[in-house]
Amino acid sequence: MLVSQQGGNGAFSTLSQIGFETERDGTISVNSSTLSGALTDGYEEVIGLFAGTSESDGISTEFATYLEQMTDTATGLYAGRKESTDSNLRRIDQRILSLEARLEQKEETLRARFTAMESLVSGMNSQSSFLTQQLANLPKIGGN
Repeated sequence: MLVSQQGGNGAFSTLSQIGFETERDGTISVNSSTLSGALTDGYEEVIGLFAGTSESDGISTEFATYLEQMTDTATGLYAGRKESTDSNLRRIDQRILSLEARLEQKEETLRARFTAMESLVSGMNSQSSFLTQQLANLPKIGGN
């Protein structure tokens, strides 16, 4: 909008002509001396640049239209970004639910394996006790 030509037949057709400048970092600055000179020499033309004339809209109308397009709740840029973010959140939530289900299944499998191992170890301990008892009851070799 700084360099776009505005209609009408005033002395000023762009914001850059009245001292608005774009910095390297993308910010807008105002050259005070250029703006003061423009206001002194052509106050009505500066007003026409912002407010518009009977032949054309001014920069303020153009800017309001631009903002409306960007912030429209149904079709604006921010609405699109919000929809995209909401979609990503839904996808992430679904993935979390899927991973939780897999973890629960893995936990059940590990618990079943642990229970089976505990039963096996318990059976081996019983067998060990039995064999130890049987060996203790055998007469000692070379003994009395």
